[in-house]
Amino acid sequence: MRLFSSYSKSVTNVHFDWMETYGIDGVFIQRFVSECLHGPNLDKDIILKNAVAAAERTGRVISLMYDISGASEELWATAILNDWKHIVEDFHVTNSSSWMQHEEKPVLAIWGMGFTDHPGTVESSLALLSDLRQYMKITFLGGVPTHWRNSSGDSKPGFESLYSSMDVVSPWLVGRFGSNDAFDQYMTDTFLEDVKFAKAGGNGYAPVVFPGFSWSNLQRTNGGEAEFNQIPRNGGEFWSHQVEAWQAFEDDEVLFIYGAMFDEVDEGTAITCG
Repeated sequence: MRLFSSYSKSVTNVHFDWMETYGIDGVFIQRFVSECLHGPNLDKDIILKNAVAAAERTGRVISLMYDISGASEELWATAILNDWKHIVEDFHVTNSSSWMQHEEKPVLAIWGMGFTDHPGTVESSLALLSDLRQYMKITFLGGVPTHWRNSSGDSKPGFESLYSSMDVVSPWLVGRFGSNDAFDQYMTDTFLEDVKFAKAGGNGYAPVVFPGFSWSNLQRTNGGEAEFNQIPRNGGEFWSHQVEAWQAFEDDEVLFIYGAMFDEVDEGTAITCG
């Protein structure tokens, strides 16, 4: 079996054709900060430019999501600010008709702020948000820990001020439950209060849904092993159960649903056509 390369413009075009066919409104292009710590990553620039063009052609929306996993504690914030300036000034992406807008401002996302095993303090994270907003007006989305509201569990303690400063919060939920019943319990115990808390604090709320999960592909590539089909997809029913539950909320409660992920094979979460 051979996998695709996102570097290929033809692959990107096919992916966006599928999004149009199946009613996926838009996509965040993931950009690992560890790959641009010391300047622009030309390969990733090409992937981004191809995706913006494909989004324009198919009428999809697009934005950028920096992932700080594995990034340097000393360099991660500076690298994001410099790379974002490079993308805006050299490629003019925010002028594209396809760039995601919210409240008449371009959307920018960072995933991983506040997680226990990711870089950044409250102070460095807030300073970065301030620098990004001084550079240009944006709607900022944070991919935050599951237990962001109480800054506990998978969140570093004391990060409440960071989460409240975000325009939109999108708690990471992949792997947090493995069945419909477990999702329903999370909805009762956690999600309903999350939605109320976000709305009261003026944050948009974008829940994550996922089709299933397994580390098997990634571990096999690295010479290890992991349980195959760890969280079964059940023919798409696991995904549908989550989506339908979130669709029942009002627009001012759930801003949009974040599907994780479109094409991530490593974790067994891809929803691309097979």
